[in-house]
Amino acid sequence: LDAIHERLGFRLPLGHLGQETLGVPKTADGLQSLQWFKEGRHDEIAQYCQQDVAILRDLFDFACRRGHLFFRAKHGERVRLPMKLSVAEIVDRERKQDARRQAH
Repeated sequence: LDAIHERLGFRLPLGHLGQETLGVPKTADGLQSLQWFKEGRHDEIAQYCQQDVAILRDLFDFACRRGHLFFRAKHGERVRLPMKLSVAEIVDRERKQDARRQAH
């Protein structure tokens, strides 16, 4: 998601990317999970988090294999976002960011 933000200059929600690229919607959101926490519904929170991780994993896999993701622009057009990702690239980017954080 950070790589997408860097590329576009704005953030796209995980649910939006999941729906447009994979046809998979999110079943809840962060606010709903907070309510579940207050109600002690920890199993539902765990399931919600697992689904988010699965969507993120599948988006990453899609971008690695196909070199793009999809999103819908504000005017409604479905846009192909070139996004060639690799594990090595992500690890390298994180190492560089960690080094910058430690330097400050």
